[in-house]
Amino acid sequence: MKKSLFLLLILIILFNNPVSAESESQVKLTEIEFGSESYLVENYQEFKAKYQDLDRPVVGLALSGGGARAMVNFGVIKALEEAGIPIDFMSGTSMGAIVSTLYGGGLNTKQMLDVVTTTSFGRLIDLGIGGSGSLIDTKKLNLFMEEISPNKRLENFKVPAALLSFELKAGKKYLTTQGRISDVIQSSYSIPLYFPIEHRDDKYFMDAGILEATPAKAVSVLGADFVIATTSFPEKNTQDLNSARASINRFLNVLQDNYSQQIIDNYADFVIDIDVSDYNFMDFNQAAKLVELGYQKTKKQMPALKKRLSANGIELIKYQAREKSDIQATLSDLEYDRFVVEGRARNLFLNYGREKSYFDQDLIIPFADNFQTGINFKQDNFALDIKGDEFFDQGYEARFEIKKMTKKTDLLLAYGNDYNSATKDDYRLELKYFTDHFQNSIGFGRQQDRKYYLLGTKFDTKFDLTRIQSENDIIYDVDQSDLAILSSNIINLDLGDKWDLESNIVFNNTDVLNSPIIYRGQSLADRTEFQATLDFKYTYRFLDPLYFAGLFQTTDIGGYLFTDYYQDEEASGEAAGIGFNSQLYLLGLSPMEVDLYFAYDFDDESDRIGLEIGYEF
Repeated sequence: MKKSLFLLLILIILFNNPVSAESESQVKLTEIEFGSESYLVENYQEFKAKYQDLDRPVVGLALSGGGARAMVNFGVIKALEEAGIPIDFMSGTSMGAIVSTLYGGGLNTKQMLDVVTTTSFGRLIDLGIGGSGSLIDTKKLNLFMEEISPNKRLENFKVPAALLSFELKAGKKYLTTQGRISDVIQSSYSIPLYFPIEHRDDKYFMDAGILEATPAKAVSVLGADFVIATTSFPEKNTQDLNSARASINRFLNVLQDNYSQQIIDNYADFVIDIDVSDYNFMDFNQAAKLVELGYQKTKKQMPALKKRLSANGIELIKYQAREKSDIQATLSDLEYDRFVVEGRARNLFLNYGREKSYFDQDLIIPFADNFQTGINFKQDNFALDIKGDEFFDQGYEARFEIKKMTKKTDLLLAYGNDYNSATKDDYRLELKYFTDHFQNSIGFGRQQDRKYYLLGTKFDTKFDLTRIQSENDIIYDVDQSDLAILSSNIINLDLGDKWDLESNIVFNNTDVLNSPIIYRGQSLADRTEFQATLDFKYTYRFLDPLYFAGLFQTTDIGGYLFTDYYQDEEASGEAAGIGFNSQLYLLGLSPMEVDLYFAYDFDDESDRIGLEIGYEF
């Protein structure tokens, strides 16, 4: 195996620089005995001072947890604000804490809902196989919430928020009211094995949901005179209890329901009860429907809530419109995989089904029946990946990136070795420039023993019913003095609630770059000149989601009809068929793509059955 000097130098740079740790600021911790148990509260008097001098009863909002189901709380917030219901402070646990943080931090309500309903949660998490001690690594999610918040620290929130958690060493409930969002939000949704346990100031925190899924009691501890509480729990149990896991989950749910109902009965003055029996805690891809459910259910209960408030001498208020925050740069960084989390990390990874080369385009990634394994090293905005097909049996590739070298530029260096001494190694040096919806690049390299210069562009444009994505690489072949292009395009037309029409088009007249193979008939050469597909998709859910082992969930099960065409210098052909696709999500967050299709190739006069499974672990 050939050795590469630059890989060694990069490793030295990445792993011989010490990482400094920012010390945690001290907080004033008060223990409060309330209702036969103790709460540990940060900066208790300072927090209460923000609302205790009101000339009317204090209104506190207690937002429930419940995983994806608790996203109904975003709709609750919208309805309360529209109706002028005062919210003097709030508390939440688990997802309720996330809602409290996004709203309390001052984010424009419309922007908040847009982010929640359009952002891919899979982009915000990583699998925790690099030492986090949990299945999911959430550092990126925590930092993202801080980045889009106008106020980065809890003590500066527009609407005061106290995050409820459980402190394991003391064995008591804990209310966090101070600190950077990215440093403290983890405490309220930490679940052993699933999400990391938070550790700060010699304390260990986890989700308090089993003991207080709706923090109406915590809101009372903090001095609320009138407590509005939300619930987001299913009213019916649909689990098959034959397995040990299901039985344990059912037992924990019963405990949670009993504790929560007692707290709600004793401490909530008004309950916004939302039945989420039709949803699972993993249904993050149903965010828009859950938000709308919370909004509509709250509006229905608004007359009764207003009556109760009036009876307690609490008048409605007129909310001032919040300024629109400049969060587009953060959203673009997330879309282009430029969102940087500071610190050092090492992760193993495994890809199956999607043949991802560091020299190929990434708009369309074709299916390939092979494994890719590798390791990723990261230090702040420096990243190094080394991977190989079939466990490095056929060669290896390496990629070194400096993300956000400037605000809008990245630097990429890729290297490939196929163990073939008769050919020279591949390499590419590329400078990328990013705007909100465009990515441009310039560089040079060598592939197929041919040196070239590269000019690339990539964009994603959305209209009312149409989305157009395009990636284009213009190649100047130095040896042949020849100019050529590889162009990949996806055009999606929304035909209504149930139907989509999607076309993929690939044109490649280069002798250097491989075409993404999208033709579903006979096998084609790597540099086929022209390919086009047309898929008529039935996207309406006709099967309920399926759940496996409490970790995996199938969603978006749909069908489609398709027709494909290809042409090169020597031949052309057509294929047509029918397919079914779905996505298998890990905890509703990280998807595995599953595609089964039946195709008939008219040119080759052959049938083909394709089962494609794509996952990046």
